[in-house]
Amino acid sequence: MITSNDISILIVTRVNDSARLKAVYDRIRSYYPMNEIIVIYDDVPHSLGVSDSNLKEVVTEERVYVSRGYNMALKMSTNPYFVFLHDDTFIHKDFLHNLVPHLNSSTICNFTTIEPPLFGNRDIFERPIQNFGFDLTDLNLDAFDTFCDNRNSKIINTVVDNPYGGFFMAGSIKTILSIGGFDERFKPFFYEDADLMLRLHLNGIRFVQVLNSLVYHLVSLTSRKSEDGNSACPIVTGK
Repeated sequence: MITSNDISILIVTRVNDSARLKAVYDRIRSYYPMNEIIVIYDDVPHSLGVSDSNLKEVVTEERVYVSRGYNMALKMSTNPYFVFLHDDTFIHKDFLHNLVPHLNSSTICNFTTIEPPLFGNRDIFERPIQNFGFDLTDLNLDAFDTFCDNRNSKIINTVVDNPYGGFFMAGSIKTILSIGGFDERFKPFFYEDADLMLRLHLNGIRFVQVLNSLVYHLVSLTSRKSEDGNSACPIVTGK
């Protein structure tokens, strides 16, 4: 039987806000004290400075970018299942517990991401737009918890088919690695998630969205532009 402790929490970060990363970590540990957490620091020496035998922190010696960073984390994991998080995602208390019933080798679970109204996004049930803060100075996790609790109390069907998928996902590590993980030609970011999801679809993997597994994506600015001029798409040579 799968339990929430069978899930590794994987984060790749450049630590542009170390206080925020620590807050994300503290939030996870407040609800899930035993889960394996793997943090890949992308060419930025750092440490959370905590004593935690279930935390693995890796400082890379060169830029690894998103795709290679998450591949590293997947291969380091000692659990059969994973979730991908960012250093600006704050989980609800039932986040992992509500994923567990839907995890298997043939299904990828997208959890539900709540985001602030940065880009005028339309508020829909599958992708709620709510303002619980734009940074740590105005982050209101109590309001986030209340919203999630009220929302989840009204949900009858906890999953819906998700034909397109999404980066914020959970699933079998073996399944992801069986198709080669992320294509590391995508760097620093952009489209690596679409490529991964397409290959999963082509291999017969079903995507579902778990409506009662929630995170707050604090700023939702993770992948707006390349910070160092590198191509965001793989360069195809024609060979």
